[in-house]
Amino acid sequence: MAKRLFTLHVFSFRIPVHPAFLALIGLSLLTGARLQMRALLSALFLHELGHIFAALVMKMKLDAVEILPFGARLETRAVYSCAAYKGFVLSLGGPFVSLAVCLFAKELSGVYFSALLSYSWLVFVFNMLPLLPLDGGNALRYALRDKVGYVRVTRILCRLAQLAALLGLVYSACLLVFFRPQFFPAAMSLYLMYAASSEMRADVLAYVDSLIARRQRLSSTAPIPVQELAADESMELVGILRHLKPECYHRVLVVDGGGMKIIGILEDAALLGALASAPTQSLSAVLAERTA
Repeated sequence: MAKRLFTLHVFSFRIPVHPAFLALIGLSLLTGARLQMRALLSALFLHELGHIFAALVMKMKLDAVEILPFGARLETRAVYSCAAYKGFVLSLGGPFVSLAVCLFAKELSGVYFSALLSYSWLVFVFNMLPLLPLDGGNALRYALRDKVGYVRVTRILCRLAQLAALLGLVYSACLLVFFRPQFFPAAMSLYLMYAASSEMRADVLAYVDSLIARRQRLSSTAPIPVQELAADESMELVGILRHLKPECYHRVLVVDGGGMKIIGILEDAALLGALASAPTQSLSAVLAERTA
């Protein structure tokens, strides 16, 4: 979980603010780049409004909007169990508005609108990269979720983002040594490295939490389908997680090393409870704890 300086509350809606966001504003005030910062904040604000509007259109309830240094992160449990197309639309709502702002600002004159055009275009291009937690990565995650698995595609796209961030830092170092130092590429690379690492940890835990929340609501909703899986006793819980479907009740048949005999069954409550506490333990270890 990312460190947060404070959280604003608007009625029952939470707006956590990351400390680096305030540091960025302070840096702009010290360097006198007020107009550029105002244009950047406007571009980011309009971008996030696009996501919020898409969530409203898709009837997805937002739990919070976390303010980050170069944007925001929408928190909603609905993305883990919604239809893939809804998550896809939610992901592209922000870039669509950023592109619309570019077209609008292009027709206006003035230093502010020129800066707004530049920053909105930068926000659009950067967020359309197929890396998590950027919008392009989120859209690709929902496009591949049902075929690859939510957790697996999340890890792949986060690893790609970390690799891209590392290359960005190498590029920034080359600029520092051979040309002029450039603050922006280094800042964006560090942000992407941090955000991808946080996304990989927090999103998998949030996915498990959404599965548990769905299990707790089972008694008051319509019947749901059962998903039954068979897995070797040596498999780690995190390996099972990528096969679980939020809309199903789960039963995992744990078989011995030869795959010939069922040595135990893990059902939804036990499986998800173990995932939340120790996701790297093996299925045999979970069975041993339950029989101890």
